[in-house]
Amino acid sequence: MRNAIAAAVGKAALPSPARLSIADLDSPCRQNQYSEVHGIIRSWAERHDGRVNLRVDSGGGAIFDAILLDRTSTEPGKLIAAAATLRGVPATLFSLSGAILGRQLLVAGAWDIRVESSPTDRPAPPPPRKTGSLLLSAAQVRALDSVSGKVPVKLRGVISYYDSDFHVLFFQDPTAGIFVLTPGFAPVSQGDLAEVEGVADFSGFAPMISEARFRAIGRGRLPDPSPVSLVELFPEDSIASESR
Repeated sequence: MRNAIAAAVGKAALPSPARLSIADLDSPCRQNQYSEVHGIIRSWAERHDGRVNLRVDSGGGAIFDAILLDRTSTEPGKLIAAAATLRGVPATLFSLSGAILGRQLLVAGAWDIRVESSPTDRPAPPPPRKTGSLLLSAAQVRALDSVSGKVPVKLRGVISYYDSDFHVLFFQDPTAGIFVLTPGFAPVSQGDLAEVEGVADFSGFAPMISEARFRAIGRGRLPDPSPVSLVELFPEDSIASESR
């Protein structure tokens, strides 16, 4: 709908939310209706437009972003690791070929988040079970196809990109680049030579590092960029475009 004109005629009750699974968030047919999704809130970041982005794990490594409109309605840091049901409108981003670019749920405010159990409500978990040897390169982490327990990681390399607002950090050593999950502020910046310790994690789009701790060593040298074509970045879109 474009160029719409809306006029308020009074208050009405919201419709009963549809209970959605992560597969429903991936369906174009389930977008734009008031819904609810269950998951565990893993991290948060403030967006450039002032809204809050909650990263939610709905199980099985499936992640979606809950975008909270009312920044003042909650303290997002207190929601970390809480199991919750979130109500809002699905607005998943799709490419021209239908590939999923990002799962999103637009949430009006804290009143649409029902916390079912917080970290303080649950018994303390057992100490992490470490399996396998300490991983010392990004390539070793990326080569993993699954993780049982927590595999420890210790790397030394350069911060190739860091956005502290969105908690997005990429790290590169001589073997490969890798995404590092930073639920809090990391005391590093792009170009820093640093050590990172954490665990291998499969809850995102590719093997990554979570529970990260950083030690800045000094200024490093950014690696030479690898030339990449649009076809390599977006193979599905390229194939779809060539077939039309």
